[in-house]
Amino acid sequence: MLIRLFSGLVWLLAASMAQAGWLVAESEHFRIYSSMSETRLRKEAAVLEDYHKLLERMTGRTVPANAPRLDIYLVENQKQLSIVRPGIGPNIDGFYSATPGGIVALAAEPDLEGDWSGGRDTLLHEYAHHFMMQLGGGTVPAWYREGFAEYAMTASFRPDRIEYGGANPGRYWTLLNMPWEPLEKVLSGARNMDMGKFYAQSWLLTHYLNRVEGMQAKRNAYLKKVAEGADPVAAFKTEVDPDLDAFQSRMRAYINGRSATLSRFKRTPPVPASVSVAALPKAADANLLTLLSMQMPQEAEQDARSLARIREAAARSPDDPWAGRAAAIAEAIAGDEATAARLLDALLADNPDDADLLRWRASLYKADRPGASQADVAAARKLLVRAWKAAPDDWQVLWAYGSSYSSRGGALSETVLDVMLKAADLAPQVQAVTMRTGIEMARAGHYDHAEALIAPSVNNPHFGGAMILERNLLTALRSGDKQAVEAALMGLSFGQGSVSLD
Repeated sequence: MLIRLFSGLVWLLAASMAQAGWLVAESEHFRIYSSMSETRLRKEAAVLEDYHKLLERMTGRTVPANAPRLDIYLVENQKQLSIVRPGIGPNIDGFYSATPGGIVALAAEPDLEGDWSGGRDTLLHEYAHHFMMQLGGGTVPAWYREGFAEYAMTASFRPDRIEYGGANPGRYWTLLNMPWEPLEKVLSGARNMDMGKFYAQSWLLTHYLNRVEGMQAKRNAYLKKVAEGADPVAAFKTEVDPDLDAFQSRMRAYINGRSATLSRFKRTPPVPASVSVAALPKAADANLLTLLSMQMPQEAEQDARSLARIREAAARSPDDPWAGRAAAIAEAIAGDEATAARLLDALLADNPDDADLLRWRASLYKADRPGASQADVAAARKLLVRAWKAAPDDWQVLWAYGSSYSSRGGALSETVLDVMLKAADLAPQVQAVTMRTGIEMARAGHYDHAEALIAPSVNNPHFGGAMILERNLLTALRSGDKQAVEAALMGLSFGQGSVSLD
């Protein structure tokens, strides 16, 4: 994640905030970058911590103490969003990305203290997903995954009260003005369905099951059955209501009538969340988002343009540590490997225990690629072991180490599997990590672990429908049939599965 790119530059963050465009705020669960005022940034961080506590209250669960902070970028406008995600649509107010390059959320000018804005709703919706995944909640059906995020994101916070369970204006309008899809289609998971309708009807179904008397126990029994592998439609008929048409009619009466409620509870003004704010160096102003963009999957042409901008900035500020560090990492991602090695070695001479610099230096050996020499693999692992000792809970370091091993010759060792599993536990939001780990667990015969890791991606409405080979593996794992599992793994090896096995 991007913040650790600056871990060796702590002293630079003491620069005058009045002279720096970008500030970074750190609280217990978040690391927030913004060019807004320090006063407002502190308030936004406090609201996010309020929201985290509300999610804990709603679920009765707490995230692990070693879970990484989420990096959030509160940008000024859509133009800044497009730096990180070129070609983003004009109506998009933010997005969330979880890749091996990092886990980040971006939102355009969200007013978290207000009650509604596109950027605000996007950020709170995505954090609800992030939070639930950190708890291992990825095995819920697709409609509940999205419905819960829609349900939670409407929360509003005041010094004397908190409310949640209201309605997003857009979803409410859809329900009142657009024809509904059959409930069976919603329960099946958004395949061949308009996503706006899917989100709206999923929100209403979640609202109904969470708030109508007598529904909570049925909801819990249903979610438990689906998590165990039951079909979402059949489980609903068994655990909630066998008559889907009648149930949907009751939901329609619920939203059209006066029985729908929201939660409001009073509180004394809370003790302000502990938030530290520092200024990033002036050199970060132009290229903070550009460097973030390079750590995400981009077209080669886009990375080349980003690299050119970062090189130019470094040339203009040859003595600026931030610019030099950014240049070294940019070269490692998309530039000249010899230059990257030289720059990273120079930085490591002054910061020998910097886990991020060690990981980037190790990446130059391409130890995770087929055909890497044993000498290169050994050199990369040596650096990654040093990085792990410096940052034992850094999931990217753990993942880089685990990815340096190949299962082409058979199942990976239990030691390597443990490293990969810890990375997946720390970053369950990253599909590439959980899917590869799940596949390797399946190959080693750990079917229960494999199922728990693979199911969230297959159930994700954004891309689960296309994961035919992975779905076949999940079905085989749930059957417990070794031959079926081996056949499904063979299909992934030779087919077009979404995860590389190398």
